Amino acid sequence: MNKTILVVDDEPVIRKILNDLLLSEGYRLEFACDGFEALQKLPAVEPDLILLDVMMPAMSGLEVTRRVKSNPEWQPIPIILVTALDGRKDVARGLDAGADDFIRKPFDQVELLARVRSMLRIKGQYDLLERRRQELETSLYLNEKFAGVIARHLEELEVLHNTGLQLITNLDSDSVLTLIAQTTQDLIPESCRSFMHLVSDTDESLLPVVFFPETNSKMIYPDLGVEPVIRQVLATRFPAQIPDVTAEPHGCRPAINEIRSLLTVPMVDQYRLLGTLSVASPDVDAFPMGRNHVLSILADQA
Repeated sequence: MNKTILVVDDEPVIRKILNDLLLSEGYRLEFACDGFEALQKLPAVEPDLILLDVMMPAMSGLEVTRRVKSNPEWQPIPIILVTALDGRKDVARGLDAGADDFIRKPFDQVELLARVRSMLRIKGQYDLLERRRQELETSLYLNEKFAGVIARHLEELEVLHNTGLQLITNLDSDSVLTLIAQTTQDLIPESCRSFMHLVSDTDESLLPVVFFPETNSKMIYPDLGVEPVIRQVLATRFPAQIPDVTAEPHGCRPAINEIRSLLTVPMVDQYRLLGTLSVASPDVDAFPMGRNHVLSILADQA
C-alpha cells in the first residue's frame, strides 16, 4: 500500500514542487494550506508522515506540532519541519515541540527524499510493532477467557460427575460464538453492540444474530438494514470501517439504534465463507485506527 504524506504549506509554489517530487516516488499525497486545515484533516487522512512548514499565518508549524504530539492517537506520526529559519535555537524549538526531523528551505530534493524515506521506515517499524503488540494482547486475553470457560465447565463436570465427552458437548459452536461476541465488546470498548451475519449453507441468504452480553442473550433479526455493507465485505473478503452507515453512498437504514458507525470483518474457514463479525456504535466515526486488526483476530478465532 502506498504511504500517505500530508503536506502542510501556505505557499502554492512549494506545494506544487513537493507534489511533483513526491508523486514521482509513488506516495499518496494530501495537502493543507494552514495549520487549522491540517488538524481538521488528520482524523480522515491518517497520514504516515507530515511535511510541515514552520512559518505560516494564524498557526505556526511549531504549534501544529505541539497539538499533534499531544494527542495519543497522532503521536506516532513522524513530522518533518520544512523551515526557512536558520540557527540552533530555531532547530531546538522545533525538536522541543516534538518534531522528528527538519529540513531547510530551499531544500535539496535528494536530501528531502532521503529524510522522507527514513521517517517512513521508522513509522513502518512502529506500525509493525504495534500490530504485534495487539496480536499478543488479544491472544493472551482470549487464552485467559477460554481458560475461564474451560475451568467453569470442569467445575460443572466435577459436581455432576460427567465425563470429558460432556465437556466437549457443552463447548459447542454456539457457546464459542457467544464468547467471541462478548470478548469483542470487551476488547473494543467504543462498541456498544456486536453481531454476526452467518451465511446459509444452502443459499446465499444472511442470518443476522445480535448479541446482548448484558443479559447473556442473543436475538436473530430478519434484516439489520446494513446488509449492502455486509455483502460487500463478503464479496471482497476485506474488512470495512464505515464512519456513518446512514450517509451516502451507503445510505443504510439500521434496524436498531446502536448501529451508526460500523466495523465489520469476514469470518473465513480456510476457503469457506462463514459470515461476518461486526461491532457498531451510535456515534459517528467511533472506532480509532487498529480496531479492525483486533476484530480480524477475533474473527479468525471464531
